[in-house]
Amino acid sequence: MSFAQLVLWLSAANYLAAGIFALALPAANASIIQLELGGVISSSDLRAVYGGLRIGIGCFLAWSASTGHWRPGLIAAAALFGGNVLGRVVSLLADGVPESPGLLLLGFELFGVVLVGVALARRRC
Repeated sequence: MSFAQLVLWLSAANYLAAGIFALALPAANASIIQLELGGVISSSDLRAVYGGLRIGIGCFLAWSASTGHWRPGLIAAAALFGGNVLGRVVSLLADGVPESPGLLLLGFELFGVVLVGVALARRRC
């Protein structure tokens, strides 16, 4: 297994696990990030965006890893992890330091950006 393929499988597992958790247990997912669900629409939206969307992303990354279409998957993973990092950095500047697990998530997403960046750099060689 190549490094790029390993990074894609790890990224796929990350998104699939997070998506399944949000889809199955939206209230537990919301409580981790201090969101309060106010009714059916909030549960539905959390299941869709935090659950279904992440599962879709995970499926795409798994497809990319399993078919050898590594470059599109790596670019997508870079955009996804990078977008999360951007949002968290803007929040740090605008809102201050988040409570736990905010910094842990930022660190995890930065690690994802670095791994994907290394995989992309190695694929160019």
